[in-house]
Amino acid sequence: MMGMLGLLCAGVLIGGLDAVDSQRDHLWYLAQLGAGPIVICLDVLNQQLIRALPEAEQYRSIGLGHINAIGTLYIALAGLMNVVVILDVFRDRSDEQPSRRKQDASTSKLATGDAA
Repeated sequence: MMGMLGLLCAGVLIGGLDAVDSQRDHLWYLAQLGAGPIVICLDVLNQQLIRALPEAEQYRSIGLGHINAIGTLYIALAGLMNVVVILDVFRDRSDEQPSRRKQDASTSKLATGDAA
């Protein structure tokens, strides 16, 4: 959770509010949506505050070049990392072997005579 929020905040600080843009960067926006409703709020802010300005004003308030791309990448990584965590939670673990730590604990109890 903290890693995702850290990447999200770093992406907005690096790339600016324009790093989340559903109109111009649609595929990146799909990856960023995995980070949750914060991304939707950032996109609404971007569309209302920055895209509503005249074009000459927009260029003074958006991140340009590679800096904006790095911010976009950070936020997309936060979204994809969150998707991976969600997929890991729903994975079926019924056929897995018990962990080694559990096996080591049971053999140590047998060796010391703690098993009753």
